[in-house]
Amino acid sequence: MFKLVAASVLLLCVGGFGIASATTQLAIVDAVNEKLANDEQFQHLGWYLTKTLRLYREYQRFYPTGKLLRRQRILSSIMLVCLLLAASLIFMSID
Repeated sequence: MFKLVAASVLLLCVGGFGIASATTQLAIVDAVNEKLANDEQFQHLGWYLTKTLRLYREYQRFYPTGKLLRRQRILSSIMLVCLLLAASLIFMSID
C-alpha cells in the first residue's frame, strides 16, 4: 500500500514538473520572439523535434548566458526521474 501512495505522490510531482517545464518553454518562445521579425516568429502550438531544436539554437544565439534552457532541462529531467520511480514502484507493488 505504501508503494502505491508513494507512486501517486511521484505522479503528482510529474504533473507539477511538467507544467513548470511547459511554462518555461513558453517563456523561451516569448523571449526569442521578441528578437525575431514577425515572419520568423515561433507559434506556440504545433511542436516537433526540428522546430524545438531551432528554437533552442535561436535562444542560445540571442541569450548566450540565458538560464531558461538550463532550467527547462533540469525540470524535464526531474520529471522523467519521478515518472520512472513511480513506474518502478507500481510494478514492484504488483503481486
